[in-house]
Amino acid sequence: MKNVYVIFMIFLAGLCFSYDGMVDKDINNFNILPELEKLDKFEDFESAYSLASKYVGKMNYKVKGLVYAKMSWYVLELTDVKNRAGMTDETLLKGYALGQSYGRKAVENSNSKGYFWIAANMGRWSQVKGMVNSLNNIIVMKKYLDKCLEQNPNYDEVWNLYAHLYSGLYIFGGLSSKDKETGQVIKGNRNHSISCSRKVLAVTDRKEYIPFLYDFAVQLEKRNWDVKKRKSYAKKARLYYEKSEGLPNKMKYYEGVVDFSKSYFWTGGKILGSLSDKQEAYAIYKYCCDLLRTKRVLVPSEARLFNKVLKSLENMN
Repeated sequence: MKNVYVIFMIFLAGLCFSYDGMVDKDINNFNILPELEKLDKFEDFESAYSLASKYVGKMNYKVKGLVYAKMSWYVLELTDVKNRAGMTDETLLKGYALGQSYGRKAVENSNSKGYFWIAANMGRWSQVKGMVNSLNNIIVMKKYLDKCLEQNPNYDEVWNLYAHLYSGLYIFGGLSSKDKETGQVIKGNRNHSISCSRKVLAVTDRKEYIPFLYDFAVQLEKRNWDVKKRKSYAKKARLYYEKSEGLPNKMKYYEGVVDFSKSYFWTGGKILGSLSDKQEAYAIYKYCCDLLRTKRVLVPSEARLFNKVLKSLENMN
């Protein structure tokens, strides 16, 4: 495994060395997006951010918006690294604020993905600042997410962030945030979080994207309903789903329209309706574990998740 890791790092270093030379040859005809995609694949966010920062100002209008959206993502990831390293709140808040600013530049350059990355960085900023002190941000985040849904109602990452919003507010005692202009309220609710996660799995084409699955399993394990309670809630949720207006409101009750008579790729061949919350969570952890074990090399985020998945399986056995 050490040899594989060394070869992997040498390969990355070679990529980073070659990109700069390639770009400098002809900036007007060179498209850095393929190079950024390669760096994205290996989660070399520092090199990707450096490359994007150097050339974003020289790009045409359309490409510039996409690169600014990527820069917003890169800054979020790099600030997350600092967060895991235990750096000061001031450093983290500055980082996530910078991520928001790049998201806004993406929007200014007509890239709607910028809305998502503004919201994502704002969410991280709120976690550092404290949810109680950031309730005004929640409504703003929701507005940005809804703008994304106007462009693509099946935007999987948006529904995943909605799931995080509901679970995050729920953890802090069922906090709520109210829009002073419309009177609309968003309140913490684990059931709504799980419904949004089920929506993610219904629309995503990324069955191997472990973070979606892992976050979903964690919420199921914490809710810990038996089969009977799940079925009872699904009937009630269906009624609320049918009478609710507006896509975000309907998705709070999406669990009510899920087909529990079928098996899914994460249920281990079992019918969904035969599983309790904990049994479904276990099946998801097992699916994630088996999937990660098939990979010859894990990128950093996968390695971190693998450890979490193994720990979750161990705790459930």
